Amino acid sequence: MSKVASTRWRAGWCFWLVALSGLAVSMPFALFWRGTIQSSGFLFAMTMAMHAEQYFGVLYPQMAAASAEYRAFYTVLLNSNPGTDNFHLGTFRFLTDGPVFGLSNMYGRVPGAESVAVEFNGNPLHRLITPDGYTGRRSLIYLHGGAFAAGSSESHESYVRDLAILLNAKALTVDYRLLPENTIHDSIADTLAGYEYLVRNGFPPEEMVFLGESAGAALSLLAIASLKQRGMALPAAAGLMSQGCCYEHLLSQAEYDNLPSIKTFNHTKDPIVRSLKQVGKLMDIIYEPRCQLVDTCQSLLADLSGFPPLFISVGGNEYLADVSDIMARNAKAAGVRVEFQRYALMPHVFQMFHRLLPEAQQSNAALVSFINDVLGER
Repeated sequence: MSKVASTRWRAGWCFWLVALSGLAVSMPFALFWRGTIQSSGFLFAMTMAMHAEQYFGVLYPQMAAASAEYRAFYTVLLNSNPGTDNFHLGTFRFLTDGPVFGLSNMYGRVPGAESVAVEFNGNPLHRLITPDGYTGRRSLIYLHGGAFAAGSSESHESYVRDLAILLNAKALTVDYRLLPENTIHDSIADTLAGYEYLVRNGFPPEEMVFLGESAGAALSLLAIASLKQRGMALPAAAGLMSQGCCYEHLLSQAEYDNLPSIKTFNHTKDPIVRSLKQVGKLMDIIYEPRCQLVDTCQSLLADLSGFPPLFISVGGNEYLADVSDIMARNAKAAGVRVEFQRYALMPHVFQMFHRLLPEAQQSNAALVSFINDVLGER
């Protein structure tokens, strides 16, 4: 066994011995105190990983240029996410939005904003978030990620609360219908119903922003294209975090296969998306012809001219990072104002972990600056 491998093996045992002990103690309480224990457990594991680095050095040299916080984050996720090639939709949904492991439990409920349930289009599960001291008419629609097949208003509410506070905007999280039980047109219709809800309640499109991460970013683009197609007023801007999915369908298979971010991807680059075979099995589900996703993306996103200003943030280690780059360049060529930021070594949807990672804080600060500039600090 090499010296590096031996060091990593000893550090791994040390890390997991302490971290799993803490997890065993905290897990029963997570069922009752959602959020606080979950985030505390994750922070505890990150702390153990940072201590391991102090004794054994950088455990994963390929991440040496990242922040110490991200190296610890990477260590915890890489060792807790097996990255198998198997996929089960029910498990994916449970991990994304389940009672214990959902993304909402990572942060719990944050102060500084009020959240209430609102109903439109026959769905009572949407959330309207108002920051404390909110004034004006600035609003945002947030579309959660989850490969169009998982996630909810609840799973992403804490992150959206933070964005609403940073932007001083009333935020609507849309609980859109998911694939494969529905079609992408249902998801778009729910998004447009959220847009109409805000407009009817006095929030003008010229002070409205569409935000989303992963599939939610793609849905933001599809919704804007649908508004454009119908001749309706567009939002003032869109913020797209880790967006890439959907736009790959505008590339030929050869172009896609030769992208460096695809060719060099392996199971250690992105601790959130570990296996492309697993991703492929998920794509087989949502790209079924009855979901109408592929044809819709190709028809609505072929022409980006006339789109509002776009802020695009992507992790350098995402397998679709180069797809995001191509889309940004095509949007600029079509006359769209674009700010594209690629964060070296960062994984998929890293922006959501801004309470843990300096890189995510930097990305979200850039997003807020861009939106404030577009809206003229209104």
